[in-house]
Amino acid sequence: MGKFRFETLLKLREATRDEKKSAFLDAERRRKKASDELVKLDQEISRERETSRHARENVAIPKEELRFSQELRMRLFSKRKESQECLNALIEEVENKRQEFNVAIKEVKILQNLKDKIEDREMEEAKRLATKTMDELTAQHKAHERRQKEDEEET
Repeated sequence: MGKFRFETLLKLREATRDEKKSAFLDAERRRKKASDELVKLDQEISRERETSRHARENVAIPKEELRFSQELRMRLFSKRKESQECLNALIEEVENKRQEFNVAIKEVKILQNLKDKIEDREMEEAKRLATKTMDELTAQHKAHERRQKEDEEET
């Protein structure tokens, strides 16, 4: 009965570990995507700055165009700030998921080691029992032979 419960517990822990692994990998994918988006925003901001700088150097910029450029830059900075906050939250989530996954791995390893030790003990017990049985059979066989010898000597 205990072995059945132990096997079930091990399977449950392995399933939990697999779920934690999936959650960790999912969080890591989302972090990577957010990081890539942040890089793209930085590149877009750099392009906007470069475009604005070239336009100012070569020609006087109309107020409307200047205002549009400033609004665009402000929207990009705002979006970058939001993306950075999102990335920071995802980095924290990834770390939490990594820790949960590591704990689940350790739990499975502990149970697997315990299972191996139990199997080793059972194997040793089986060997000991087999040796004891063989010794008893040998003793019975020798006792039987002695009785037969004694019976032959009496007759």
